[in-house]
Amino acid sequence: MASSQSSHFPPVPFSLTVPQQSFRLLELSPELVDVVEAQRDAASKRRRLWFKASSRASASASASTSTRRESSRSIEGRAGEADREGFLHLCSDEKLWAVKQVSTSNSVHITQWISAEEMQRQRQADRDGDGDGDTLMTEAEEHANGDGEATDSSDADRLATASNGGITTIAQVKNILELIEVKPAEGDVDGMLREMVPFCGDAENEDDQLIAGGVSIGASGARLSSGNQSSSLLHYVFENIPAPTKTIFEAMNRLFVFGISVSSGPVVQVADYGQQHQERSVTLFIPTTSLLLKCWRVFMQQCAISEVHLDGRAGVECTALHGLLAEIVDASGSKSNPEADLQTNVIVAILRHLSLDAGDYARYARADNLSIPRFHLPPDSDLDRLLEELPGKDDDANDATTAATRGHSSRLRLDPGKTRDLVGHWMLRSLRGDTQPISLAQFLSQWTDLLPESWTRECDARALVSGSPEWEIGEDAHGEEVLRRCLSSGRDGASNGVQAARVESQARKKGKWHEKFGAQRTAALKK
Repeated sequence: MASSQSSHFPPVPFSLTVPQQSFRLLELSPELVDVVEAQRDAASKRRRLWFKASSRASASASASTSTRRESSRSIEGRAGEADREGFLHLCSDEKLWAVKQVSTSNSVHITQWISAEEMQRQRQADRDGDGDGDTLMTEAEEHANGDGEATDSSDADRLATASNGGITTIAQVKNILELIEVKPAEGDVDGMLREMVPFCGDAENEDDQLIAGGVSIGASGARLSSGNQSSSLLHYVFENIPAPTKTIFEAMNRLFVFGISVSSGPVVQVADYGQQHQERSVTLFIPTTSLLLKCWRVFMQQCAISEVHLDGRAGVECTALHGLLAEIVDASGSKSNPEADLQTNVIVAILRHLSLDAGDYARYARADNLSIPRFHLPPDSDLDRLLEELPGKDDDANDATTAATRGHSSRLRLDPGKTRDLVGHWMLRSLRGDTQPISLAQFLSQWTDLLPESWTRECDARALVSGSPEWEIGEDAHGEEVLRRCLSSGRDGASNGVQAARVESQARKKGKWHEKFGAQRTAALKK
C-alpha cells in the first residue's frame, strides 16, 4: 500500500511492523512544551521533570499508608479523583500536574520513517526466512494478484522505495493521557514530611524522648531502623512526595528539617559541581521545640562570646558565621562528636528558616542534582559548603553567581519580627510541663536574653500569649503579673462532648443501616 498523491509525486510506501510496540500518548500543555524545548537550546535553562505516585514505594513505610491517603486526597484542584493515593503525577520544580487517562474513538498510530536501504534489507531478510516481521503493503498487494508478477503500479512503488524510503507503523496507541494542574496545600506536604521524616529531640528532655520515639543521638551518632533510615533520606523524600521541588524545599524549611550522618548508614555517591565523590549517607530529622530552643541558646551564647551581631542592617557576614560555628564545634571537644554534628545542623536549619532571603529558590533549581543544599553541614566544612546551605545575599549578586564565587561578600539577614516571635513561642512551649505560674517579668527577661538587644524593644508578652490558648496572664496573691496555664476542664469537656456526638452519630447510621437491611430481608422472605 502506498500513499495517494498526484502523478507529479511518487507514492510513499507504507508498512506495518510486527509485533507492535507499546506506547501511551501524553498531551503536553504549551507551557510544558516550552520547558522541554528550552532544555535543548540552553543547558542553563535545564529543569527537572519527574513522574511521581502519591503512594509510598517502600514497603517499610506501608504502616502509615492510610494516613497518607487522607492527606493525599485533600490536594485541591480540578483533577477530581486523580489526586488520590496511587495516581500518577508529573512534577516540575515549581508546578504539579495530575495525570488522567482520557477515552477517544479515534485510531492513533505511531509511525517511523524507514530508509530505502533498510527496506531493501528487510526484503532480503524476508526472502531468506529470517525477517523481523515487517511487511510492506506493496508486497502484500503483489501477492494478492495471484501470479506473483508485479504490475505497473508495483514497479513504480519499488522504484519509489529504492529512491525515497517509506513509512512504517510501529505502534497503535490505545491509551491517551492528559495533564491537569493541581495545587498542593502547604499542610498536605508538611503532613507527608512528618510521616516520612522522624523527630529528633533533646536527649536530656524526657518529654522529647516520648515524641521522638526510638531516635537517639548517642556517642556513636544517630541510629535508626533500616525502614526509617531509607524513608528519611533526601533522595527518597523528593522521589516520593508528589509535589513540586520548590514546595518540598519550602516545607522542609518550615519544619526546620536537618540531616546528620548515620553511623550505620551506607556510603553513597554524591555529585558536587559535576564531580562524584563518596559520603556517608545522611538521614533527615525534624527537631522538637526543646531541641530548637537548646541549640538556639547555644548559638546566641556563642554570638555574645564572639561578638557577632545578628541585628546589623546589612546582616552578618557568612565568614563570621563560619567561624562562629567552628567555635561551637571546638567547644564540643571534637569534630567527630555527634553532638557537634547535631548542634551545627540544627543551628543552620534555624538560620535558613529565619533568613529574609529564604525564598531564593532559583539557585537550587539551576543545579543539576538535588544535593544542593544537602540539609547537612559536616562539622569540618569549609566556607563554600556553608554557603551552599544558607540562602545568603551577595553584595554583587547576579544570575551567574555560585557558591564558589560568593566568597567573603555573602551576608545572612535574619527577619527580626519572625525571630522574636519564634523564640517567644519556643519559650512558651518549653513551659508545658510546668504547672506553677511564672512571673511575667521573669519570662520576659528569659525571652530577651535569647535575642539581639535592638530586637528586644518590641517583645510583647501579652501579644505573644494572646496567640496561645494554653496560657493566660493574671495576678498572684501579691498582685504581681504572672503567666499561668489556663484551666483545661472546659476544653476537655467540649472535646469529650464532640467525641460523644461523633460516636452517637455513627451508632445512628449503623442502626439505620441495620433497619434498612432487615426490612429488605423481611420483604424478600414474604415473597
